[in-house]
Amino acid sequence: MTNNEVNKQFETYSADVWRLCQSLCFNYQDSEDLFQETFIKAYVKIDTYNPNLDFRKWIFSICYNTFKNLLRKNSFRPINIEFVNNEEKDNLINNIIEKDIEKNIFWDIVNAVKSLPPKLKAVVVFFYFDDFSVKEISDILKTPVYTVKNRLYKARIKLKERLVDYG
Repeated sequence: MTNNEVNKQFETYSADVWRLCQSLCFNYQDSEDLFQETFIKAYVKIDTYNPNLDFRKWIFSICYNTFKNLLRKNSFRPINIEFVNNEEKDNLINNIIEKDIEKNIFWDIVNAVKSLPPKLKAVVVFFYFDDFSVKEISDILKTPVYTVKNRLYKARIKLKERLVDYG
């Protein structure tokens, strides 16, 4: 891949990666750190990219693995949703979802998803926020399809428990 092709791919998918970072972190500064780390690693590993594969899945895999590694190192703990101002809060809402959901219901969903363990949160984000299939999630996470299905099942149970007021 030439430098121009790499730059074009990065440009094409940067907004998607940014949304993924925000969906995983729910914190602007941590999202920004994850976003930068993802593209640095992708740039360093570009020689390992197979052009016959989907670039979006490849870079999402790097992003998720970077997220896991940062959590594992304990140097990165996305715990609280912190905003500098209301504009930043509205930007998060608009960037994470593109569906019409009332804001108060949205925040209940955000808090429920945020409370999930990282492995369950990741499959929910990929499946519902990024519209990946179970097979595609399996490829991104490098786990068997049945593991992804199991995590989705467990996540749905936990979300249903937390969102019981919405039937």
